[in-house]
Amino acid sequence: MSKSTISTFELFQMFPDQESARLYLESRLWPDGVTCPTCRKGERITTRKGGYYRCNACNLDFTVRTGTVMDRSHIPLHKWLGAMLLVAKNPDISSLALASELELTPKSASLTIKRIYEAATPLLEKHLELDKSFFRLIKARQLYRRITRKTSDIQGANRMSDEKDVPTVLDKMADIVLKYRPKEKKKKPRKRAKAEPKKGKRE
Repeated sequence: MSKSTISTFELFQMFPDQESARLYLESRLWPDGVTCPTCRKGERITTRKGGYYRCNACNLDFTVRTGTVMDRSHIPLHKWLGAMLLVAKNPDISSLALASELELTPKSASLTIKRIYEAATPLLEKHLELDKSFFRLIKARQLYRRITRKTSDIQGANRMSDEKDVPTVLDKMADIVLKYRPKEKKKKPRKRAKAEPKKGKRE
């Protein structure tokens, strides 16, 4: 019999550390085996230590985080799962509440929430078909709230406290985060200040 609710304590019993969370996320991202995020091939993959893989076709080292909103994040993967669960239960959760629940700094919690909202944003654009100019005016948190109300696929995940069991909810939230690929921000080249001409010595 599946549970109707789950706490973060119960979640961390399921995923007590980084390794258990990594294996779960890998099973969601690569159900048919590890695939390189660059060349999309899985024939020449070498397993390395610490959850790293090497694609011998394009000489890329990668993990399950690579190319996702979790990329370059120091937050352990099991805490990312905790954040996904808490945001699914309460899209309006504050960074202070998340920080307290997951033992993160407020800054890290705020960034985690922001990235989860960012991953969910394309679903709103897809299902509500909003004009892009209007789309830019809405904050990520408002976007996520509207997704949970308008999108049937995600709505099921967010009603988990009453209707869904844990694996289904976590699968949906993990899939949202893993499938979204943020665009790399191009750094604007810095303009070099023109050097002032040296004043000649007075004769």
